[in-house]
Amino acid sequence: MDHVLAIDQGTHASRALLFDGQGRQVAAHQAPVALRRPRAGCAEQDAEEIVASLRTVVARVIGALPAARRDHICACGLACQRSTVLAWRADGAPLSAAIGWQDTRGAPLVEALRPHAAAIRARSGLPLSAYYGASKLHWLQRRLGDEPRLRLGPLASFLLDRLSDAGHVVDHSNAQRMQLLDVERLDWSPQLAAWFGVGLDGLPACRPVLNDYGVLAGYDIPLTAVCGDQNAAWHGSGAAAGGCALVNLGLGSPWWHHGGTPSFHLDDARHGCAERAVAVVESIVFLLQCNLQHMARYSTITRLRVSGGLSRLDGLCRKLADLSGLPVTRCEAREASARGVAWLAAGRPDGWRLAEYPAHFEPQADAALRARYRRFVDLIRQLTEGTDGH
Repeated sequence: MDHVLAIDQGTHASRALLFDGQGRQVAAHQAPVALRRPRAGCAEQDAEEIVASLRTVVARVIGALPAARRDHICACGLACQRSTVLAWRADGAPLSAAIGWQDTRGAPLVEALRPHAAAIRARSGLPLSAYYGASKLHWLQRRLGDEPRLRLGPLASFLLDRLSDAGHVVDHSNAQRMQLLDVERLDWSPQLAAWFGVGLDGLPACRPVLNDYGVLAGYDIPLTAVCGDQNAAWHGSGAAAGGCALVNLGLGSPWWHHGGTPSFHLDDARHGCAERAVAVVESIVFLLQCNLQHMARYSTITRLRVSGGLSRLDGLCRKLADLSGLPVTRCEAREASARGVAWLAAGRPDGWRLAEYPAHFEPQADAALRARYRRFVDLIRQLTEGTDGH
């Protein structure tokens, strides 16, 4: 029986998983990776540590198969954290740390480009933000522009360079998070590159998510799919019926705005850790509801499907159902990104066991929750007044 290997490189861990021909997980291993914050607004990771962690988890998970079955791995897919960038030489040697998606060191450039915000969004499909890769790539190029054979790009392109024979390439989903991709042409935009001050010569060639990315170094396993981790998670939860919105609740939040200080706004001064924890959960639900209301302007949403680590919180799912007025179903597939990229790498076969949905939450009236949501929206409007908040 053929198997499919999924490699999932996330912010805090690298994972490798094996799935059989029916989509059942048969082996898995993970290794932690460190995240450093050397100063305010900066988030970095050691590129060599990431590569080493991936080699370790791949070796462990393949080694878990009986020797006679290790030649039956027919395809491999790579899912990767998005908006993380770095610089490296053509020989694969890193020239910088991996600058994380949370890093906002490029904020001054982003603010200078505010007059072009609408045009940048129209061309890239993304709101102008320092969380995306372009301003970070600009920061790297200013410091390393004289380096011969300089390569710049998202983490996925560096990993392809080091772990396969694909060359200097990247998939469209990771390229798009650089905020330099023309979403109509599916290639780097000279105009976006000019606005952000990033040269096109050092960027990887753009390729489809499903593509021939060579073979996995050391194993000769065809690498047939590369995808951003959040994009892959959508494919890991199975086909959605009409009117169903898919919500993957991983790290971070569904709404970003540069500036402002996180703060608690509780009903009275008598609150402790429990009340603050509930406030954090509700803030996530409120952010989701803001997005759902925006989406409802363009399409009809009749139900929600949730996945990811935070979806394990029953209270969060119940509050989301109550506030949105929509039934919420929870996906039991915990490794949605890995499962999704494995399904893509396998050629999107019918009949794969993608997910089960045993947990269901029906909406109930909660006037107090809705009142807190209205207060939250008012506070967000005050924060973003006069800015391009998204």
